[in-house]
Amino acid sequence: KKWFNAKELAGQAGMPKSPSAVSRKAKGDKWNRRKIEGVKGVAFEYHIDSLTEVTRTALILQTGKVEIQGRMFDVPKPKTDAELNYSREALWAGWDKATGKQREKAQTRLAYV
Repeated sequence: KKWFNAKELAGQAGMPKSPSAVSRKAKGDKWNRRKIEGVKGVAFEYHIDSLTEVTRTALILQTGKVEIQGRMFDVPKPKTDAELNYSREALWAGWDKATGKQREKAQTRLAYV
């Protein structure tokens, strides 16, 4: 989806909370807009490229799709803690297999963290 109305944008990241405030911001910043057909009165949709990067990112995550060079792609959902399934044994297995020199190097780097 490339066009969003003020009601859809209101409250998104980087956007004012009310649709009327979004419309004022759009007018002041001269966003690319088009009139919504079939709506009584004057209502506009705003192109996604007119929005800030923060707002575009929020909308892409919300819709779950992104267009790149004319092709639509699904945005992968972030993994939950259960899906990551950290295993204490698996994490320490690398340490157990490491040589003395590798362990010294790791200890040195740990001091910087």
